[in-house]
Amino acid sequence: MRFIRDIILFFIGLLLALFSVALARLGYGAFGLVQIPIIALVTMVFFFKESRLAALTAGLGLGLDAMSAYPFLTWTMILAATALFGWYLARTVLTNRSLPSLIMLGVAMRFGYFIFEIAFSRAAEFFGGTVWYMVSTIDLPRILGAFGIELAALAVIFVIYVRSHGERSRMLSHL
Repeated sequence: MRFIRDIILFFIGLLLALFSVALARLGYGAFGLVQIPIIALVTMVFFFKESRLAALTAGLGLGLDAMSAYPFLTWTMILAATALFGWYLARTVLTNRSLPSLIMLGVAMRFGYFIFEIAFSRAAEFFGGTVWYMVSTIDLPRILGAFGIELAALAVIFVIYVRSHGERSRMLSHL
């Protein structure tokens, strides 16, 4: 049964990767820069077990790799490093399960994702990959708008989770 659950999570990761690329290509303004993989990874790190995180991360990474100009497995490494970074933070620093912890985890993982993306994309140039991500062409208002959309999505996911689980531990109120 675990194998079937992991396969389903892997395919959900593939679908999220397709949706993320479609949103990036069709989206205008801040919505084109929203990182669906980050929202999915933060949610998985915060709410679920490590085995489920691994299955979804593999699906996301391989799905993005299939549609990328980077050498194969670059996106898988970026997302795996981001997931590992977030998992470490969630287990050592942000141990309580409150909305502020989720938001801080989202901010930290988004920053880690940015750093890993720069590092791996620059390393990919050595292996013949083309880098479409240029730091010099950052449009700060659009990026901040996308970041705000990502954090709002995490807050909505948190509220839905708390409401569906009966708000047993006062997740919204304690720090």
